[in-house]
Amino acid sequence: MKKLLFIFVSLIMLVACGNEDTIKVNGNNENDNDISNPEIEEDEIETLFSKDMNLTIADNADLKINLLQVGHGRADATDYISLRVEIENKQNKTFEFYIKDLKVDGQHVDDIHSWIGEGEIKPNETIEVFINGYEYEELSINEHVSGRLIYLDYESNRYEIEFSEYINE
Repeated sequence: MKKLLFIFVSLIMLVACGNEDTIKVNGNNENDNDISNPEIEEDEIETLFSKDMNLTIADNADLKINLLQVGHGRADATDYISLRVEIENKQNKTFEFYIKDLKVDGQHVDDIHSWIGEGEIKPNETIEVFINGYEYEELSINEHVSGRLIYLDYESNRYEIEFSEYINE
């Protein structure tokens, strides 16, 4: 019985692996003469709004956060927002951080749909990172941005910076 099961599974694997008659190179099919690749075109995000800024959105004894740019884009039924921020660590210790309760123009971005490109800042370091988010509803980022940056040190101390700023002034 085990031999029959082994032969059956082996036969299925051979048939499944043997059906690939074309080879893909750099994501394109060799037999496809069409230059355009619809998968790439579908994944493109159309930029709807982008604005350079220089606005301090938070400043305390540990960190200073400057908002450098905001952006809004759309792909299919998904809206994307992006905040380019500069974070300055004023302390001689490393912090790990993440974003919570991000809101743009009064619209809440779900916590599982928002993230920061980098999650750590070294002692006395200044870094540029992107705070990103997306929703399946229409978003805008023309007027206001708010949220909480949660940061922790290696001694398990938890800190929080809340920010809420108008960006259209």
